[in-house]
Amino acid sequence: MNMTEYDIELLNELNKEIEKGVVKILENTDSFFDDIERWYPIGFSGVDWSKKEYIFFFDLNEDSKVLVSQKVGEYLQQIIEKFPELLDENLIVLGDGLTNLGFEMKLIDFMKINKLFFVIPQHTYIWFTETKKLINLTFEGELYFG
Repeated sequence: MNMTEYDIELLNELNKEIEKGVVKILENTDSFFDDIERWYPIGFSGVDWSKKEYIFFFDLNEDSKVLVSQKVGEYLQQIIEKFPELLDENLIVLGDGLTNLGFEMKLIDFMKINKLFFVIPQHTYIWFTETKKLINLTFEGELYFG
């Protein structure tokens, strides 16, 4: 596996969670991207949300005074309030450029460490493997949930 500097940084930050078995490292993420593509239309740069109905959309650029990672946490909380059953579901965190590894965990655990993933300047995908739901933070600062 060709790890990027961001993969190495994430591994160092997540070391304790990995050791406890809370976070699993996935070196081959191709099958997860294939699965996402079966459920969501992929365009030139990620999911083409103009062709897929979404449940939530949040523009993180509206208030530049608040950190994106802080706003993401607030918006994730809104998703959980509407879909509390997702808390115990496994998810896979994927990036589309600056990270090559995938990270598997439950949403309840992801909520404690999510800021680590949202500071990387790339499209980030949080794929719920059972319900086929997707949280997508775009490089442009838009958060979709579908």
